[in-house]
Amino acid sequence: MPKTSATRFTSYTAPLIVALAGVYGVAHAQGSPERVIITGSSIPRTEAESAQPVQVITREDIEKSGSMTASELANQIASNMSAYQPSSAIGDAARPGFSGASLRGLGASNTLILLNGRRLANHAFDGGAVDLNTIPLAAIERVEVLLGGASHIYGTDAIGGVINFITRTDYKGAEISAFTDQPHRAGGGRNQLAFAGGLGNLREDRFNVFGSIDFTKQQGIRAIDRDFAKSAFRPDLGVNKLSGNSFPANILTGTGFVNPARASGCVPPFSIPTTLNRCGFDYASVIDITPPQEKTNMFLSGAFRVSPAMTFFSELNFVNVKSTFAISPTPASEQTTFAGDPLLYPAGGPFYPTGLGLSGDLNLYWRAVDTGPRTDEATSKTFRALGGVKGVVSGWDYNAALSFNKTKTEDRFTRGYLSEAALLPAMFTGLINPFGPQTAQGQALLDSTQIRGVVRDATGKVPTIDARVSKDILKLPAGPVGFAFGTEFRKEEYIDDPKAVLASGDIIGGGGNLQHIEGNRNVKAFYAEVLVPIVRTLEATAAVRQDRYSDFGSTTNPMVGMKWTPMRQLGFRGAYNTGFHAPTLYDLFGPTFQGNTANVHDDPARCPGGNAVNPATAGLDCGLQFKTNFGGNRDLQPEKSKQFSLGVIAEPMRNTSITVDYFQLHRSDTIGTLSDDLIFSNPTKYSGNIVRETTSRPGDPAGLPGVIDHLDQRTTNLGKIDTRGLDISMRAQSPSTRFGTFKFDLKAIRILRYQYQLERDGDWNDNLAKFAFASDGASTYRIVPRWRHYITGTLDYDRWGISLANQYTSGYIDANDAGQNHDVAAYSLWHLYLTFRPQKNLTLAAGVRNILDKDPPASNQGQNFQVGYEPKFADPVGRSLFARIAWKFL
Repeated sequence: MPKTSATRFTSYTAPLIVALAGVYGVAHAQGSPERVIITGSSIPRTEAESAQPVQVITREDIEKSGSMTASELANQIASNMSAYQPSSAIGDAARPGFSGASLRGLGASNTLILLNGRRLANHAFDGGAVDLNTIPLAAIERVEVLLGGASHIYGTDAIGGVINFITRTDYKGAEISAFTDQPHRAGGGRNQLAFAGGLGNLREDRFNVFGSIDFTKQQGIRAIDRDFAKSAFRPDLGVNKLSGNSFPANILTGTGFVNPARASGCVPPFSIPTTLNRCGFDYASVIDITPPQEKTNMFLSGAFRVSPAMTFFSELNFVNVKSTFAISPTPASEQTTFAGDPLLYPAGGPFYPTGLGLSGDLNLYWRAVDTGPRTDEATSKTFRALGGVKGVVSGWDYNAALSFNKTKTEDRFTRGYLSEAALLPAMFTGLINPFGPQTAQGQALLDSTQIRGVVRDATGKVPTIDARVSKDILKLPAGPVGFAFGTEFRKEEYIDDPKAVLASGDIIGGGGNLQHIEGNRNVKAFYAEVLVPIVRTLEATAAVRQDRYSDFGSTTNPMVGMKWTPMRQLGFRGAYNTGFHAPTLYDLFGPTFQGNTANVHDDPARCPGGNAVNPATAGLDCGLQFKTNFGGNRDLQPEKSKQFSLGVIAEPMRNTSITVDYFQLHRSDTIGTLSDDLIFSNPTKYSGNIVRETTSRPGDPAGLPGVIDHLDQRTTNLGKIDTRGLDISMRAQSPSTRFGTFKFDLKAIRILRYQYQLERDGDWNDNLAKFAFASDGASTYRIVPRWRHYITGTLDYDRWGISLANQYTSGYIDANDAGQNHDVAAYSLWHLYLTFRPQKNLTLAAGVRNILDKDPPASNQGQNFQVGYEPKFADPVGRSLFARIAWKFL
């Protein structure tokens, strides 16, 4: 009988588990001081500080922060910059429902997300990074953030750093909590119900079972409900993203546009008069800027202690996330049909405009407001199962596990998406009114052109086996030499299956012609680590990891580190390592799909400075959102990195610690795309990304290039990134006094340099405190502030606790696409949290987020559906009040 891939995978790895498990009868527990594994190392140690900086967020920190989701908690990590927020997915067909982290601004694909030190499956639509929605926050005991590469332990893709979510262990009892967070402005309200419980004590009862489940529901926020985001026409910022596909419909004639409603002011707020004698559709007036979302997250873990030297453990995790995205109604015209076919209204139709001197069929640039916003539901289901064994045998600590990760995502159209094959003939019947209210007959005909149902699903699978052993192999005068060895085998599988309606390109307004794709790879890894105490105050760490990719060959990456502690109150540390990030399966095989440019542009050749060379084609050349193609690239090469850090650890007084770490990181062959703003900023240089029709149009003068068909924004290898900065942390706690105990916590990052190249060996561009066009990871661009911090001051008195927190990000030079001179102001939010424990088992909490109700600072960026502010930089919710009640029982 032939072996399947799953059978072969198990046959390679099962003997390792069996061998480790089979020796438990001769294993002997080792008496030694309590030691723990720190994120970034496989060697147990007694000290919390290692050669690389690790920041810790405790369970107490999580509860006091009022965070409901892992994405929200990650925003409090100072080095998490330009992260992919849930609101970023609005209008992004590639990764609806995804939420990612971006340590040091290097993108989600360079930030490794772990659960209990082990990998998770990447989001199936995104394919390049772990979705933070899959993290069971109710089960989390603490979060360890490794600020630096950890390629030698967890994988070659941990270039930006690691966020390790660690679940509760040996929890006994049960608790139920309810959480509500309500803004004082419309939209954005959130509610959560969570339960967590555990049975057994591993040491006393030899077993422990722990489980948690939480249900979270979040309301969306409409742009119209926030003054700073309600319009795509912001002349004060130099922003004009009004669309020529409007309602009432613009009509393209041989001499330009006309619109029967323009003289009377169009139909505000949906459309307003604009240039070229047409109405401009204000799409921002009808979109959501934050999507509604519902999430169920279940986690179950168990451990059984066979003997003092062996424990079996297991984990199960299931997550179901449903996000709803509403963008502007379908734009319908020859600009948005798949093959450029015009949307025609027949001569003699009952709604044919008179008094404009028109004759013949009308070429419409229309917006289907009567079918409502284009709305889809993205559902993501993630399943994770893990079983393993750990313990001690002949002095060796061992830990091995077999896991299976699967994520399946589904995109369902629910409203507003129209079939091109149905709409064009329906409009040509004359029964649909493109200039005013619909009749019942016209509305029914228009509704019949809508596309509903599942249009795309994708699946990612990652079966993995890993094992590591560690031991003090030698005694030196300064202490024992620690050694660790580990191995990992995983198979990555990816399938993206667009349904027939997407594969045919029949969806008017973009997103069509996606084809079925799939890919897989095997990855084998071996790593070793040694910790050597040179003298009592000086220790050295060295590690090396080799990864063998079935599609990219082998790569070996070393790490060396030193830690010197000349006195108890002062220490110094440093580390150097390299990294290797292979293109993800989505980077390589992601389907090519069609969308529209994020911003409005003029064809630089046919409409220079906004003046059409051929007036007859002004509607195809000026002030448009052009078609653009996105997708994977099978010719991609891996990213490579080198990084160095040097830091100081100080404890100037009891219960006070300060760390400052200088880091320097260099990455080459950055994987990303070129933005539409960048392409149009230098059309000569990026002429290869501007794909034109090969035939001329009537009235074109000799030598005028054809009309732009689309932009090519598929993934490619860009140049290098060089960044340097300081990671800063401080924790302090006062002695207990009659006024209580005061605690202070600071986590900050200061970026000293951030430069990038758009092409290999190209010119260097400064990205520090500047909006940058280049893209990498899950970001379409980067914003790298000079300074970012999260500060919390807490006073605990008897059964009361009060915390005041400040979340601050320094400002930057705005996108300024149209030559404006605008800076985005610094963004500083203050939050107040209050806790009260009237009895041992009951905790009450309340607070105010954004006490001063600060709006996001104004921005003229044009790369998001959101207008007037930067969603990767600021939160549109405003002031909100929250309350939480938690009851512990059993």
